[in-house]
Amino acid sequence: MKKWMLACLLLLQGCDNGAGGDRHIQEEESVRVMGTIDEQLLQASEDGQADKVRQLIQDGANLDVQDAKGRTPLMIATYNKDFAVAEVLTEAGADVNLRDEMLNSPFLYAGAQGYLDILRLTIDAGAGYENNEPLRRHCHYPGLGAWLC
Repeated sequence: MKKWMLACLLLLQGCDNGAGGDRHIQEEESVRVMGTIDEQLLQASEDGQADKVRQLIQDGANLDVQDAKGRTPLMIATYNKDFAVAEVLTEAGADVNLRDEMLNSPFLYAGAQGYLDILRLTIDAGAGYENNEPLRRHCHYPGLGAWLC
């Protein structure tokens, strides 16, 4: 009987009914909600939903969230040649110099693929070869030659 009572006592001591425990749970829920809105932004960028991207940004989504491959919403839009989504993101202030795991930035990839409209967006938002030092070796890329070489 004493062992059972000791076990119950130890179990109850591990429980925290104070406000500190509740605050911790609320913080975890807040982090999950932010993760969800950021995941929604990545998905909306993938799906080409410019209006939804705009709304998620207004709701507080992280413009520069990165997926498992290091791609930001802007990088995803660039890979998809989606000018409308890229425009919403750059106008909202997305970082045009962030690179993914393949070391691509929206500036580099748009230039390499000849996506001149997206390339212009990135340059207007501050991208350039001074922010992408290795690019000077790539003057043969169709969209980059006019700005780099």
